[in-house]
Amino acid sequence: METQIVDRRDVKMNQVETFTNELFGQVRALEIEGKPYAVASDIAKALGYKNANDAIIRHCKGIVKHDMVDRNGFTQIMNVIPEGDIYRLIIKSKLSSAEKFEKWVMEDVLPSLRSNGSYSLQGLSKELQAIFTIDKKTVEMDNRLSKLENTMTIDYSQQEELRMTANRTVVELLDGKSSEAYKKLKNRIFQDLWRSYKKHFRVNSYRNTAVKDFEDAVDYIENWSPDEVILFAINGLNRQASFA
Repeated sequence: METQIVDRRDVKMNQVETFTNELFGQVRALEIEGKPYAVASDIAKALGYKNANDAIIRHCKGIVKHDMVDRNGFTQIMNVIPEGDIYRLIIKSKLSSAEKFEKWVMEDVLPSLRSNGSYSLQGLSKELQAIFTIDKKTVEMDNRLSKLENTMTIDYSQQEELRMTANRTVVELLDGKSSEAYKKLKNRIFQDLWRSYKKHFRVNSYRNTAVKDFEDAVDYIENWSPDEVILFAINGLNRQASFA
């Protein structure tokens, strides 16, 4: 896709606002016929695109070329993009802080360019309004799911899986159910395992393990080991039995 020159006109520097953010650097923006535009390369670089020009060409649909005159009187031809393209670059960005950039643009950059100083969805195209409505609903759904995961506890089948995993771990540690160590130390080992488990996951019973912690819980039990004193006792009992 070749960059289309939609419009071309001189823009004096006093019409261009430079917005600075510690995380994203500087973004130059301006208002053209009542609509906000930003320097395309500033947006692409702030969003972590390694090849800013390529990202602009691939993702932006309304690129406008402008002659921008700097304070020294030199003219530069700059690509500027409307807010629709700004959000396209945000959506396509792989930068982990892209959402923070979106928040900054929505709450600081765009309101400063608008004559009424406030940002609202009514000023956007129907396409962008739909994007933000969907995004808002997605965030709300994610928040609800996160809340459920934090409060829901595991079901019976998951409880049984933890219990059976603990049984396997203890049997392996004691060298089988027929071992002397199993006969004499199994109760102690089970008590130590579950005591350690409850302390680690901050629950009063493994049955109250949070759903979000289930996979970690299985892994914890599989890799659990008693302290060195108990391990020494296990080895000692099993060695005695082998010489008996």
